[in-house]
Amino acid sequence: MGDAQVSGTNSCFRCGTEFPEGGVRYRVDIRVAADTGGVVSDVEDLNKELETLLDVIKGKDETELEQEVHQSFRFYLCRPCRDDYLKGPEIPLSNFFFGE
Repeated sequence: MGDAQVSGTNSCFRCGTEFPEGGVRYRVDIRVAADTGGVVSDVEDLNKELETLLDVIKGKDETELEQEVHQSFRFYLCRPCRDDYLKGPEIPLSNFFFGE
C-alpha cells in the first residue's frame, strides 16, 4: 500500500493501547477506489463521459483528484478493537472511530 495513510504502529488506532514488544497486533488495510463499472455503450456516450470528466477535474489540484480516484488507509488495532471492527456494517465506521 505504497501511498497509504498509516496510523502509528506502536499503539491501537482506536483506543490507544500500547502494543507490547513482539506482541500481536492486527493490521487493517482499506482501499477505496473509483469504479464506473466499465459500461460505455458507444463512442457518443464515451465522448459525453469524457466531457463530463473534464468539467469535473477543471480547477482541482492533483492531490484532490487523486483522492477522488483512490485512497488507501492502514491502521493497527488491539484484539478487543479488532473484534468490534469485525462485527461489521451494523456498527458505522464513524461510530467505531469517533464514538456515538
